[in-house]
Amino acid sequence: MITIFHGNNIESSRNAYTKEKGKHSNAIVFDGKVVTLTDLIQAIDSGGLFSEEKVVVIEELFARKSSSELNALISFIVKTSSHMLFWEGKELTKKQLSSLPEAKIETHSYPKVLFQFLDSIAPKNRNSLMLFHELLRSTPTELIFFMLVRHFRMLLAFSDKITANIDEVAKLATWQKTKLQRQASRFSKHQLTSLYKNLYYIDDATKTGKSPLSLTASIDFFLVGL
Repeated sequence: MITIFHGNNIESSRNAYTKEKGKHSNAIVFDGKVVTLTDLIQAIDSGGLFSEEKVVVIEELFARKSSSELNALISFIVKTSSHMLFWEGKELTKKQLSSLPEAKIETHSYPKVLFQFLDSIAPKNRNSLMLFHELLRSTPTELIFFMLVRHFRMLLAFSDKITANIDEVAKLATWQKTKLQRQASRFSKHQLTSLYKNLYYIDDATKTGKSPLSLTASIDFFLVGL
């Protein structure tokens, strides 16, 4: 049996994967970016006739750069009947998932309106406030704030042209980087710096109890002030 944990909500997918992996004390864990076909064959065939079934765990197999190596590994995995767990630090495409047709898929994703909200952020765009309140129906305010801070950090990086130093940016597809670059251009560097500092102040004031406002109200005022 094969189970794949993936999705853009990395924390959730990682927690679910870790919980499942913890059930198997005999798990053999491989880094999918460097594991070889020989590694897998030896791991699966190393047990004796009466040995307990081993569970093979592979993290980020689809992150490897060589498509020929990936295809060879997947071809072998499809043919084996071994118990395997996969974790990917991103949301896999339909094509990638279809390469393992018998796998059980566990997708951990943020609601689509979260990304609509983040994409809507621009000077004097009141639509972002409406989307924020729509998002509150399904998503904790703390998570929205975390993603908002993360988003402005990336926008500021694109404005400064120092994206190479931002881990989140390295995992983005080209079209995502282009979209962020376009969104960053709607603000001046001074605006982005000031807004990012405001988010820091909101975070600090909320955690230390210095603010009379709730986090939701603070975000409201932040969005109105864009």
